Order: sequence, then structure tokens, then C-alpha cells
Amino acid sequence: AANASGFDSVGYSANSSLPFLNRMLAISASASATAVSTETSRRQSAGTLQAILQHPELQNGAAQADGSAQLAAIAQGAIAGGGADQTTADALVSALGSVLVANVSRATAVQYDATNAAAIAAAGALARAFVVGALSGEQVREALDPAISVSAARAFAASLANSTRATPGGGGSVALPLSTFDGLDAQHVLDGGVDMLMYSFARDVHSDGPAAAVGGQPSDGSLQTGVLSVTLASASGSTALAISGLAVPILLAIPLAAAAATAAESATHDAATAAATALLQDAAVLELGAQLSRTEGARDSALAGLASLERNLTESGEEHTESLAKLYNEVAGLQAQLRTVVSEHAVVEAKGEAALVQAVAARETADAARESADAALAQAVAEREEAVAMRGEAEARRESAEA
Repeated sequence: AANASGFDSVGYSANSSLPFLNRMLAISASASATAVSTETSRRQSAGTLQAILQHPELQNGAAQADGSAQLAAIAQGAIAGGGADQTTADALVSALGSVLVANVSRATAVQYDATNAAAIAAAGALARAFVVGALSGEQVREALDPAISVSAARAFAASLANSTRATPGGGGSVALPLSTFDGLDAQHVLDGGVDMLMYSFARDVHSDGPAAAVGGQPSDGSLQTGVLSVTLASASGSTALAISGLAVPILLAIPLAAAAATAAESATHDAATAAATALLQDAAVLELGAQLSRTEGARDSALAGLASLERNLTESGEEHTESLAKLYNEVAGLQAQLRTVVSEHAVVEAKGEAALVQAVAARETADAARESADAALAQAVAEREEAVAMRGEAEARRESAEA
């Protein structure tokens, strides 16, 4: 720092302390590359980078690009590593804030673009890491720095629709109409809830080069706001929701940058805020009007259907009456046929009973005859046995006479 006036066109001189800072960043990168990404290692790495980068005036373009890239890697590692604890998030945002307020005139165009890209990646990854494992309805997670703010929350789609949410660090807002998520339920992308991921930068991270944002402010000194990013993502798939065709728009209220606001601009800002409030009210009225129109349309359609049904009933009344008379006549004919069948059945049943009596009598006669035959057979058997006995006696007498 004592040799700050000795910087050359590359960004540092042989007598400055900047080479030491760059060497420290190289050591930090080497250590992170050889370590397994865990919650503890990410917390230690973020704290180390916070200490290395705490003096923006010592950062040349290479330090800005290298430091922001390492911070982005930590944030991205937190997504797969179970999320980011608050200590890690605060250290990461603080270190990135120091990078973003460093003197961009000491960075080449390539270094400047790389720093901006890494800052955007780090902020987006940290927002996603905030909701890893979160449940819908949990408190908003935030990490705040004057140069960068990040927030994220997981909520049910029904609670987000028709609501206004504050931007990271407050001062701005996002107003979502009632119809924000219409049509997405059928795709089942809202089953796990909706992630509202937001981050803001005090510096224009989308500008074309260092000349457009010296020291984080436009070089021409014109009025500016911060850069705000809002993403609505499916909690189940972590993919941005495809929201389009809204009758009432999503409204973003972005405050003027404090460094750029003058008294006149403050008055303009107040007027703009009032206009935005009125627009929000008009949007709510439009939304209610759209709902009423849809309700009236459904009612008119139901009434038209009822009228059509009544006409059909009237036109088919005579045909219905004639068909009913024919049906009555057919029923009467069937009843007459049934009476005839019943009478015939009674006659058949009577004849059947008489035949049954005769059959019973015949069976009794047959039983008696069978009993008589059985008795005669028994007598014949007895007589045969008697004859056999007499024959045996005769044979015995014959044999005796011969002897």
C-alpha cells in the first residue's frame, strides 16, 4: 500500500506488495485444488480469501479475476456439498464485495470480464446453495455486503403468487401477480415448491469493459441503479420456471444507487415510487378484473348451455310423449301375455300333480310286486336247498346198498 504510486501498466511494481497478494491467492487455489470440498474446508477457504482480499486497493486485475474465480468455486461446491452455512456465506460475500470495489482501471478487458462472470456465477451458486435441503416456508437466507447481496427462499407457489417480496438487503421489491404460476401445476414442476433466488450488485457486472464502470460507477456520472437478478426455479428440479404470457406483469422496484442520488433525483425517485405503487394497485385491479371476466365468461357459457338444454327438451317433448305411449302399450301387451302364461302354467301344474299321484300309486304297486317276488324267490331257494339235501341222502343210501 505504501508503494501504491509505483504501479506500472501491468498493475504492480517490483517494490509493491501486490505480488505477495497474488502469491497468496495462488497458494489458496493450490490448497483448494488438493482438498476435498467439505463444509469445513469451504468455511476455511472462504475465510482465507476474505483475509487475503480485504484490502481492495491492493488488488490488481489478476487478483480480482483469480479471487472471484476461487469464490465462485466455493459457492458452486456448496450446492453439491449440502448447502452453505452462514459463516461461509458471509465470508464469501464479504470477500467478493472487496473484489467488486477494487479499481477496475487496473484490470485488462479480459480480467474485467472474467471477474464479472465469476461474480455472477458466485452469487447465483450461493443463492442455490442457500435452499439446498430447505423446506417450503422456511425463513429467507441472506448474505449482505454494500457491493453484493444474495438472498434465497423456498416457498409454496400459492404463497408467492399475489405477493410482494423484498430484494436482498431491502430497498427494492418484486411484486408477483396472482396468475404467475398459472398452467405450471399440470407439469408437476411446483410439487416441491418454488425457489426465489435473488442477488444484486452495486457495480454494473454487465458493462462492456473497465471504461464503462470505473470504480463501480459509470464513467459519465449518469444516474444508475444496482443490478438485480431474480430467478423463480422449481424446487424439485432446480431449473428456472418458464413463465410467460402474463396479463399482469411481474414488477421490479429497484432503488437508485445511494452514491448517485441527489436531492432532485430523490424527488424523482419518490415520484417513481409513487407511480410504481399506483401501478401495483392498478395491476391488482387488472388482475381482479381478469378474474371477474373469466368468472362472467364461465357464467355466460353455463347459461348458454342451460338455454340450449331447455330448447332441446321442448323440441323433444312431443317425441318423448309419443314414445312413452308406445311403451305403455307394449307393457300392456306383455302383461296380457304374462296372464296367459300364468293360466297355462296352472293347468300344466294341475295335470302334473295328477300324474304325480298316479306315479306314486304305480310305484307303490311295483314295490308290493317286488316284495312278493322276493318272497317267492326265497321260498324257491329254500325248496332247492331241501331238494339238494334229499339228493344227498339218496346218494348215501345208494352207496350203502352197493356196499
